[in-house]
Amino acid sequence: QMPVHQQLPLQEQRQEPHGQQQPINLEKFCELLQEHGEGSLRCAGRHGVMLMGNTGAGKSTFLHLLAGAKFEKQMFEVEDEFGKDMVERLVPDKKITGCKIGDGGASETMLVNGHHHDATGLTYIDTPGFNNVSESGDDDTIDAANASAITSTIRSCKTLRFVFLLNTE
Repeated sequence: QMPVHQQLPLQEQRQEPHGQQQPINLEKFCELLQEHGEGSLRCAGRHGVMLMGNTGAGKSTFLHLLAGAKFEKQMFEVEDEFGKDMVERLVPDKKITGCKIGDGGASETMLVNGHHHDATGLTYIDTPGFNNVSESGDDDTIDAANASAITSTIRSCKTLRFVFLLNTE
């Protein structure tokens, strides 16, 4: 008996929740893979720790903590469909290139990116969150590029450990 995913035509496997299929944007896919290459080179031949989890689980925040960042509370004005409001956010005193901390469930990490930590000799790999949703509408393209990027990064590391961060919200 063939597994269920092999019995369905490819078009039926890639259905969006609303029944609309999104074609892969090949130009965007290639662009993302090229951008990923820079972050992946930081992992090649090194001992890696890949951080994985849902969007908003704290992967980028954890990476900042490992880099020695201290966090301070700052107030920001936000606007949504209900109006304007002031919200408190934790902001790191150190910035890690290519590693921006998101808030409000919106992902900031769009590409796999390695950051070497001299004190431990490990390269920590920040990944986009599971259930990541972009504002561009290219979610299938971004997912495909990241699947390829994660596979490439896994293969390039000398050794690799996975850390899954879970949020309880």
